[in-house]
Amino acid sequence: MMRPLRTVNNVSSIQLFNLIRFGVTILISILLAKSGLSTAEISMYEALLFLGNLVSFFWIGGGLNALLSFYPKLEERDRAAAFGQAFVVFSALGIAAASLLWVLRDFLLWRLTNFTELPYFGWLCLFVVLNAPSFLVHIYYLLLRKFDRIVWFGAISFGLQLIAVLVPVYAGWGLRWTFIGLTFWAALKLLWVAWILVHHASFRFRKELWQPYAALFVPLTAHLLIGNSVEYTDGLIVTSYFTDERAFAIFRYGARELPLTTLLVGGLVTALIPEIATDLAGGMKQVRERTAQLAAWLFPLSALFMLLSPFAFPLVYNDDFALSARVFNVYLLILSSRILLPQVIVIGQGKNYFLVVSALIETVVNIALSLWWVRWLGLEGIALASLVAFSVNKANLIAFNYWKLGISPGEYLPWKKLLWLNLLLAAAYFASLYLS
Repeated sequence: MMRPLRTVNNVSSIQLFNLIRFGVTILISILLAKSGLSTAEISMYEALLFLGNLVSFFWIGGGLNALLSFYPKLEERDRAAAFGQAFVVFSALGIAAASLLWVLRDFLLWRLTNFTELPYFGWLCLFVVLNAPSFLVHIYYLLLRKFDRIVWFGAISFGLQLIAVLVPVYAGWGLRWTFIGLTFWAALKLLWVAWILVHHASFRFRKELWQPYAALFVPLTAHLLIGNSVEYTDGLIVTSYFTDERAFAIFRYGARELPLTTLLVGGLVTALIPEIATDLAGGMKQVRERTAQLAAWLFPLSALFMLLSPFAFPLVYNDDFALSARVFNVYLLILSSRILLPQVIVIGQGKNYFLVVSALIETVVNIALSLWWVRWLGLEGIALASLVAFSVNKANLIAFNYWKLGISPGEYLPWKKLLWLNLLLAAAYFASLYLS
């Protein structure tokens, strides 16, 4: 029996879940590198998981956020049906994604990997089918307000993932058994979903629930698909503009935010969407307070990394990656807009269509500025374009909340505290330019 964790709440439980998932992912990558597998075999493992994620990340994220904003507004009698409905949607889309992956396997191998063939593809497709509905577990627990179960599920689930991946490798059975292990891991998580559904879901068809859920689901999915395309367009600009083959690696090693930022801010967004959907005034107060608490230590931590990166990148990698540190520091500046959470208000109030509009504007701004600034500033110009484009996206959402929903930024953003923290971050950035 799982022991209750009295100290966790809606926000901390999701943040801990994200940290456990990230920690296990990093640990797996480290231990695979030390396992005796060849680099080619590790690349094969990563390529397979990349392809599985490619056909599913956008609709999984869209479906989860749609459920978070949809469920709290339902009558009690409709909530069990909403749980069953979400499971049916995720199961059907998991089958569709795996089928698409199988049909397009040769095309995807040719266009997106350096492999002429990838074994274990059948196991990957089965894994996608079984794994898709399991993304609902922590969201179900969040909506049921069983926050301690989220942490227990994360610890048990990702602990089993660690075993599934590493035991076959270290036992000398090879990657085939790793993917068999991942498939059984997904099957066990599916049983966990089934246990929740038996106690909290209904599978009675309710036509009146499908349309409003789809109206939330489709734009949120489109938003994630468009928003994540920036990563690929930046890579294309780098490879098309620079003839030096080292440029792509230099850019990719630096073009990343601090992982803690994306994990903790992402957890905050997930936890607060249902709060906004249930009680707008109370939810906005939570957004403001939680944002201030998180910003109080994320900004100083990012500033510290800025000052250390000019020394750390050449030391950890080699002197060729000194420029990666400058790109990395630009990406650290994205915290100034990442910490702003107007999207929580937009999603919680069901105005998801504007997320798509804003994402399209962000993409256009990013591509236009990247093509312009790369000529004058090189790789840093592409990074700065991403910084400006992301800021434009958040400014658009803040403006939408104000003009269309009548919600002042001060109701959910701790402006004064953020102003001083942004000055600290800017000072650290200019100091890092002097140090590099």
